[in-house]
Amino acid sequence: MVSKHLNRINRDVDRIWKSNGGAECWDGPTLERLNADLHRVIAEATGQLEEWNVELGAREELQQRILSALPESDRIKELWWNEQRTFYTDLLERMETYVNYDETAVVTFSINALEVLFLIRLLVEEGVLRTETLRPVFRYLSRYGHTERYSKLSFDSLKKRYSLHHEQSRKKVKQLLMNLVRRIDQGPSRGG
Repeated sequence: MVSKHLNRINRDVDRIWKSNGGAECWDGPTLERLNADLHRVIAEATGQLEEWNVELGAREELQQRILSALPESDRIKELWWNEQRTFYTDLLERMETYVNYDETAVVTFSINALEVLFLIRLLVEEGVLRTETLRPVFRYLSRYGHTERYSKLSFDSLKKRYSLHHEQSRKKVKQLLMNLVRRIDQGPSRGG
């Protein structure tokens, strides 16, 4: 991922700068290594952009061929337009992930996935979280959310489990919220 490589190069630049205290650490081999690393990232990104360009070109050709022969059936048209939306959503998500994903950015929940989902459901139903679709919530959780038991949460699993009613999760979240209310009543802790 581009962001991972860029973060590593950025850490190298900081480390080099701090190692010798200034300009003396910027010797020829160091600069060559940093430049070579950046060239590799640019080449990787260029290759990925070219792949997406080829994919989009093939999609455009397919669209032109099918649009000129699209049957009048409303059901077939609906299927066609849904497929187009799926293509664009998927491509945009892959592009966004490629550019922005940082696997070192992690949020660990001390509650399990069902409890996280129940809490999110409450936040959505009460209007605290506003979203037209839950897709970005599940995407965020699957990219950056971990629980103490699972280091990776699955987008599909989160989506399937969101509507489950799990009594134990409800009780645990209720207790957590009651603890938070007590904390609010006590006022903010000092230094926090």
